[in-house]
Amino acid sequence: VAVMLALVSLDPLARGDAAAVPWSSLVLPALSVAVLSERVWVASRTRNSSIDIFVEILAPALVLGLAVSSRLGCLIPRKVVSAAVFAMWVHAMLSLKGFEQTAALIGALHAIVADAFPFLLVLLVAMMGFGQAFAAFV
Repeated sequence: VAVMLALVSLDPLARGDAAAVPWSSLVLPALSVAVLSERVWVASRTRNSSIDIFVEILAPALVLGLAVSSRLGCLIPRKVVSAAVFAMWVHAMLSLKGFEQTAALIGALHAIVADAFPFLLVLLVAMMGFGQAFAAFV
């Protein structure tokens, strides 16, 4: 659904007038809201706290939000578009778990990231602390 929205939606960085966009163009995002809400409902019922479920919901939600916002003529910062593109690539990578050849590689990558996450969190806090201390003296 999210890939379909990305292909059909207007340019998310367009600076066009909101009056030039017909309201009938919101039919596809409205349909994808129904599909996304069904995914959220299934994720809440399975009680699975995996990152896969988070990405499965986050990526289409970001693209849906961008599509609706661009159709309504809102200005979208490039950082938000960049985060949505990154989420879609992670979503596409996690979709490779369905293939026999790539399932083991994605599983190994998932385990590596899960093991390294506590270290990266401590590293991030340390970098933020040193950065703030350096900024205070400069």
